[in-house]
Amino acid sequence: LLIRLPSPIKERLVTVRVFWTDGTPVKDRARVWALDGGMESASETATNSNTITLRLLQGRDYRVEGDRSLLRAGGGEFASADPVSVPAGTEPAMIELRLRKIW
Repeated sequence: LLIRLPSPIKERLVTVRVFWTDGTPVKDRARVWALDGGMESASETATNSNTITLRLLQGRDYRVEGDRSLLRAGGGEFASADPVSVPAGTEPAMIELRLRKIW
């Protein structure tokens, strides 16, 4: 019995830069994830940077979303971004998310 597996699907790097609505970079705790058909495929959280790189599969359409939450005694804050579509491709891509404060 000989079983041949197909070649693995190649990765595509998608760099996500996260900003506040006024254009100021979000420096910490921004969380970004990619959805493929409604299922989360990849996620990362930024530390000391507003740039996150997601490793996605080539040839797939994705929807990238992001948020930031900071909880502390007596309150906190939460911000989220509108989703950005990333069409199928093979080349690296760069997108921007703009977080707006919700509370």
